[in-house]
Amino acid sequence: MSKIDKTDEKNLKIIRDGVTSLIKESAKLYDCKNYLVLDIAPEIWNGAKEFFIHSEVHTLDIDMSSKATYIADIT
Repeated sequence: MSKIDKTDEKNLKIIRDGVTSLIKESAKLYDCKNYLVLDIAPEIWNGAKEFFIHSEVHTLDIDMSSKATYIADIT
């Protein structure tokens, strides 16, 4: 397996932190009973489920072995 470049690791952290912040702030505004959230992210990442406590969260992943609600390739 090849080694991951340090710049890629740093940039991934910046992206993930930004997405987490966006999801967290969105949940403060929109997390309500009877709302449905579609989280398009790898199952190995915490995603929206951590912050949307009252809403129903469905997940979408490309990995057929994941336990996502939907399996699809959105490319």
